[in-house]
Amino acid sequence: SATVSVLYWATPRANTTTMAEDEATYSSEEEDTTLRDSGVVEKYKMAGAFCNVAMKAVVEKCVIGASVLELAKIGDQQILDQTEKVFNKGKGDDKIEKGISFPTCINVNQNVCHYSPEDDDASPPLAEGDIVKIDLGCHIDGFCAVVAHTVVVQADMAAPVKASPQSNAVAAAAAAAQAVTHCFRPGAKNQDITSIIHKIAQDYDVTPVEGVLSHEMTRYIIDHHNVIAMKNCPEQKVLDHELEEATVWTLDVAFSSAPYDSKDGGKLRQEDSKTHVYKSALVQYSLKMKASREVYSEINRRFQNFPFSMRHLGGKRGRFGINECLKHELVNPYPVLKSKPTESVAHFCSTILIKTNEIEKVTGLPSQTVETDKKILDKEVLDACSKSLNLKKKKKKKSKK
Repeated sequence: SATVSVLYWATPRANTTTMAEDEATYSSEEEDTTLRDSGVVEKYKMAGAFCNVAMKAVVEKCVIGASVLELAKIGDQQILDQTEKVFNKGKGDDKIEKGISFPTCINVNQNVCHYSPEDDDASPPLAEGDIVKIDLGCHIDGFCAVVAHTVVVQADMAAPVKASPQSNAVAAAAAAAQAVTHCFRPGAKNQDITSIIHKIAQDYDVTPVEGVLSHEMTRYIIDHHNVIAMKNCPEQKVLDHELEEATVWTLDVAFSSAPYDSKDGGKLRQEDSKTHVYKSALVQYSLKMKASREVYSEINRRFQNFPFSMRHLGGKRGRFGINECLKHELVNPYPVLKSKPTESVAHFCSTILIKTNEIEKVTGLPSQTVETDKKILDKEVLDACSKSLNLKKKKKKKSKK
């Protein structure tokens, strides 16, 4: 039976086209769209660099009194401004698509993911002690990079974050995001990486968040069916997979401040709040209403197979059109997921290229300095995470004459 993929952060994928059909839509047999092509590598690295510029701009504005909507707009505008400067010579069929591959989401406190505010947003301004999870993405010619970062809002953003269960989750997630990069090697097993993430969580006495998946990415596909789970759970079957050379991955780390041995810590819930982020399901259907047809056409033209925010479609027209698209499963929703009020979640995500000669992390910013008395102690983890990011090539055996 066909593998059912899971969207970013455990949102069920509508039973429409298969992942193979998605990829066939956007790639040609004659074209090498893997990291074996140096031009492809450059596009991934450029997308990654633009993500980092955008994330830095948003983080710098995460201060007391900042508007959640304005922060989201800054992230998206930075991506658009950066991508506007490159690959502008092509016309018609030779024109290179580029832009946002994941809309800027500003997830404050109990909001953990997919909160991409719209123009009528009524979120309170940022306050001291707020924990803010930011994620965004960029693509060049369909080759995309994503990044997520967590900040704790303080009067002095340069000062170390005082020790607390909340800040400990930030320290743990940042340490894991850095260390586990070294495990993304050809031949590495996805279940072994899940195990290493758990051991880091245990050392920091935090809980991996359920439903969080690190995805392989290919051209125009942000959520390939090859995944690594943060936490194995019965509701989410993850098939065994070995990482391969010349592939691109997200490393998605989310830890809850709930103690590691807590029975139901790290579980997110979906509330009936408005969904802000959607993605085209790439299926054909004749919509009845003209407004809906126009909106669906715009979605496929502007965002291809990437997630987008309702903020990008503009007001009532977009919301009206999306409802019929949703009814006929032409778009997949990314609902806002929340943690329990008693828990704080930290989220870091980076994009990793498994190249022939090295593992290269192309997105991710250094985290705030956080006071904690915890660190990685497990010997197996320390060994796995201290391996070089340079990959030694196996010497070819000389053929006997």
